[in-house]
Amino acid sequence: MPGTIRKRKHILESILFIAGKSKDCKLSRIFFDKVKPSVNEASNYFHCSMTQAFLMANIFDFNYKKGVAGMDDLSTLFNCTPVQIMRYKKDIYVLVKKGLLLKDKKLVAGNVYRGPSIDSYYLPDKLFSAVIDNAPIPDNLLPKYQYLIELLEKMYTLGCERKDERISTNDLLKISKDLISHNTGFQLVHKIRVFNLSEEDQYMLYYLFAKYINGVTDVDLGTAVKGIFDNPQKRFNYKNELLANQHPLIQQGLVGIENVQVINDAVIKLKNKAIDLLVADGLDSLAGTQKKDNIIISSEIQHKKLIFNKNESAQISQLTHSLAEDKFQEIQQRMKQKGLPYGVTVLLFGAPGTGKTESVYQLARETHREIMLVDLSQSKSMWFGESEKIVKKIFTEYASYSGECKTTPILLFNEADGIFSKRGALGSSNIAKTENTIQNIILQELENFSGILIATTNLVANFDKAFERRFLYKIGLSKPDISARANIWKTKLPDLLSRDCDILGEQFDFSGGQIDNIVRKFEIVTILNGRNPDLAELITFCKEEVLDNTHYTKIGFTMSKS
Repeated sequence: MPGTIRKRKHILESILFIAGKSKDCKLSRIFFDKVKPSVNEASNYFHCSMTQAFLMANIFDFNYKKGVAGMDDLSTLFNCTPVQIMRYKKDIYVLVKKGLLLKDKKLVAGNVYRGPSIDSYYLPDKLFSAVIDNAPIPDNLLPKYQYLIELLEKMYTLGCERKDERISTNDLLKISKDLISHNTGFQLVHKIRVFNLSEEDQYMLYYLFAKYINGVTDVDLGTAVKGIFDNPQKRFNYKNELLANQHPLIQQGLVGIENVQVINDAVIKLKNKAIDLLVADGLDSLAGTQKKDNIIISSEIQHKKLIFNKNESAQISQLTHSLAEDKFQEIQQRMKQKGLPYGVTVLLFGAPGTGKTESVYQLARETHREIMLVDLSQSKSMWFGESEKIVKKIFTEYASYSGECKTTPILLFNEADGIFSKRGALGSSNIAKTENTIQNIILQELENFSGILIATTNLVANFDKAFERRFLYKIGLSKPDISARANIWKTKLPDLLSRDCDILGEQFDFSGGQIDNIVRKFEIVTILNGRNPDLAELITFCKEEVLDNTHYTKIGFTMSKS
């Protein structure tokens, strides 16, 4: 039991005996042999190593006489060189972490100011009094945190100190174990214990939780493992066990590993099962702050009515129906049974403004699926060789995100002309070779793709033929005809007379996107003038929308020149 002492001898006697013999000892072996029994007494009392107990005894003596003890004070007392005393720096550090020593006390006995000292240490008042009274070590020397976030930050700091070799693995695990035992008021502590994990695995979880609440969801695997193990072989074994998916943390569904193909790029991250453990302690709200910029939440998409021709409407309707969750699960199961690819890949092509991107958004909203939007500007890195890694990462991140979602999300390659375009000939430029490599990676990924991928393009003629068979659905969206345009006008501006909608639909060969621009200008003028623009003003807006006269047809008679 912590703080248990042998009743035959007062602990103070052992401490004073050690301190009395330490003067001019030069840290010799003969000296340590003489004080070994007393040091052992102190070690049992303080629950620390023999070396640390020896230091505690001398610092206690300094505290009793002078108030604080610095490394220079100990060096003078022992009559040893500064280099010799610096060997004990790590032991001092561990004692501080255990709460047995405090650092940088400026006032000494008698309130005499000594001045700031980087290496000044003293015993906490409760521990000092316990030694005097021959009482057990108080069980509240280590901090008891009010907030879980404080405990997690402390655990993270320990990992950084281990990585920087300021403490050993044994020190890390001992200190973290003591911290946990002194902070059992948090639900997270109790929930982690249920999994019966080793001390190393428990610490890994606390470290990842600390990173998570600070916004870091993907943690470099090598850095995380180095933050635990000082032994290279143990680091290697632990990392390989994770990479091989044979680790208890993975088998219990608490963490996942990504970028396994490139070991140096592998990352470890918390799974939803682990993140849910934060809920009881009030840190679940932080999960919402982790949403990445490229994630579009279906519930946040506003409803928009899209108008297509009969054929397009039928194709979009079939796609929407197939992505309804019950049908999607049934379709995937049937494909698996037949040995067929069960991912759904879609290509939406057509002129700008025909509603390709908005169709994906409305599809996601109706089927309750999130969208992971691919930023193609980042896929062609200026650094040679990085592009391939970035493209692979797109698919690994999508697979990971799919595991976090209740329904399979949509991976959207918007305006995919540049990345799906025809491949360059052999022997062409380095840029073309890099683009070819990127496309080969995508083709390979699509072969075994099991999710939902939608690509949009304005330039389907530039698409490489190799991509055609990779898309299950190929839906072309044309510019609306006269009737459809009139319908769009009426949908966007319900107060507009039907005959005016017919006029605008007949006179201006606009896409839905162009009509949206006119509607926006309509709303701005309404606010500025306090009234709705009339048909003549709308026609003016339409003429201003185009840079030439090819997008509208003049109505009525024209006079020929004689």
